[in-house]
Amino acid sequence: MLGGGIVVLGKKQYLVERLLLDFLKKNIIIIMIKRPQYLENGQALKGHDPIHVYNGTATLGNEGFSSLFDDALYHFESAENKIIFDKNPGKYAPKYGGYCSIAVSEGVLVEANPHSALIQDGDLHVFYKDDNEDTQDEWKENPIVNKGKAESEWAKLI
Repeated sequence: MLGGGIVVLGKKQYLVERLLLDFLKKNIIIIMIKRPQYLENGQALKGHDPIHVYNGTATLGNEGFSSLFDDALYHFESAENKIIFDKNPGKYAPKYGGYCSIAVSEGVLVEANPHSALIQDGDLHVFYKDDNEDTQDEWKENPIVNKGKAESEWAKLI
């Protein structure tokens, strides 16, 4: 028997195990799991400037001022906004990969609209919105409970 209770059936199995152990001792294996993100053509927030969205106004960014963060492309209205974002991208990037926060709290991934956003505990939350519905209203009914549910469900989704 080898360590771990493996029965050696013959010379070939021993050699395979020995090679595997040698490989594991000499190499570090890194597995990166990408978390889901809502992107349109690789763009976060449907091309809107995250600084403006964070501050309450969804303004389209300019492709001439762009940054890549967490495999998502962000556009900015100005070079100044790009600099602000680049200093602290985690602050301005939307929570839950830019998916609708109320949908995440229900365990599903639904597109969000940057015209429906709010800040809670410093995090940018975006919501599904169309002509008939704005799920931000549902979030506001109980933001603390909804955030707790979203955090729990997000951990399952990623």
